[in-house]
Amino acid sequence: MSTRRIAVDVRPLSAPTTGIGRYTHELLVRLIDQTKDSVQWYLYSHRALKVDFCGPNVLVRHLNIESALLSSIIAQAIFPIWSIRDRIQLFWSPRHHLPLLLPKTVKTLLTVHDLVWKKCPETMTKWGYFLEYFLMPPSLKKADKIICSSNATCRDIKEFKPLCARKLSVVTLAGNVAGSLTVKKDPERVGQQPYILFVGTLEPRKNLVRTLTAYASLVKSGCLEHRFIICGVDGWGTRNLGDLINELGIPSKVDVMGHVADYQLQELYVGADFLVLVSLYEGFGLPLLEALQYGIPVLTSNVSSMPEVVGNAGLLVDPLSVQQIESAMNKLANDHELRRQLVSNAVLQSKKFSWEQAASEALELIDGCFQE
Repeated sequence: MSTRRIAVDVRPLSAPTTGIGRYTHELLVRLIDQTKDSVQWYLYSHRALKVDFCGPNVLVRHLNIESALLSSIIAQAIFPIWSIRDRIQLFWSPRHHLPLLLPKTVKTLLTVHDLVWKKCPETMTKWGYFLEYFLMPPSLKKADKIICSSNATCRDIKEFKPLCARKLSVVTLAGNVAGSLTVKKDPERVGQQPYILFVGTLEPRKNLVRTLTAYASLVKSGCLEHRFIICGVDGWGTRNLGDLINELGIPSKVDVMGHVADYQLQELYVGADFLVLVSLYEGFGLPLLEALQYGIPVLTSNVSSMPEVVGNAGLLVDPLSVQQIESAMNKLANDHELRRQLVSNAVLQSKKFSWEQAASEALELIDGCFQE
């Protein structure tokens, strides 16, 4: 069999790691390794990557354009030209949009993580909404096969574009932070100040205002001794966290760490009593699964993909109810028996997901594209 030529939009790997960036990296590393003798991979970006890919079957093409706003224009204009020059047979986009001017002879695989622009448009930037509005529908139409990150996202796409149903396959994400995972065995650590952890991009969809309001109420009532640690890259639209924390009267209780290295994130997961991520909407919610792999219970929302990721390893609440968030946070912080049970459930739930399985399923879809 002749060597296949596959191009990948790896722009998510040119910036500090986000959920889509981690997904792209984890899946691509395994796909490259599994196809050493059968696929030549071409990785396309508007700027240099933050990670290295080595091997004779990998070629990286990038420009030196720093503007994130220009990256989508470049992808639409330049990637089709590169694909012709590289004689690409299949193009995979792990980030919602395909280059619409790709030659018709090029097979296409598209990953869709969520439909935030349809479900929670008010939580997006105008530019982000514009891109999704104009590029996702034609990308869904152009794609030969579509990977959905969760059953919830699959249902959302079927509702939005019923004619795409035959193209859809669910390939769930997995959780893996910097190598082998250390599961926390005892939810009651001795001699350490307990803390609650939040991991995610700082943006309105993550619902931090309601989360911190609930936390502040518990602190002021004397029901909670835990600190609150926030880590994640800056997004947009979330009111200044420092101002909010001061306004709530909890500046000595909250640590805003920003983006952290993987080894730091690993340490934070290991030491946390539980994770809080009560988003308004998630296509998957990777931090939830990462927490479960460390045996960390979670407090999350009862909407979109979050219940299917968490299973019985956490508490689910209405993300719009500060009262429900506060009550569940109080239970997780102070009910040690409940937390012990959820720790046990977390380890079992996390074993349902693996990057090896995801890569194997993605490779089957790639093979399917070539056979059509």
